[in-house]
Amino acid sequence: MAYCTEPQIHSDLLSLYGRFFEVHRNMSKYLRISILEQEILGSLSAMMRLTIQVNVIKASPLGFPITEVAAKLHELRAYAENIKGFSTLLWRSKALSEGFYLRAMAEIENISKQIAGWEKYLIGLFNQRPGPR
Repeated sequence: MAYCTEPQIHSDLLSLYGRFFEVHRNMSKYLRISILEQEILGSLSAMMRLTIQVNVIKASPLGFPITEVAAKLHELRAYAENIKGFSTLLWRSKALSEGFYLRAMAEIENISKQIAGWEKYLIGLFNQRPGPR
């Protein structure tokens, strides 16, 4: 298996996970379990796993199946939107401060841009490959 380094998006997701975990202890039990843990932290964990999978696939010397990579990138986008939506819900319910919310939204927007960059890059690589697609 080809060696690949941890992508920036993975580090950014880990940082955002840490930020949300910090507000974890100050949140009501209902919001903490039903929204923060299950939806936001769960989505961030899933995104971290997906970024590693995509990074390993793209580093493979055998190439990569575009449909598999596209599916993983679509999942990443869906999780990002999930985090945005549930963060907005927590902010509207006053469980997140406006400052925290704005920083988190900026970070998830940055992560979304990285996902879009990966899509563009990987589709470009795929289109440059010789042979059947």
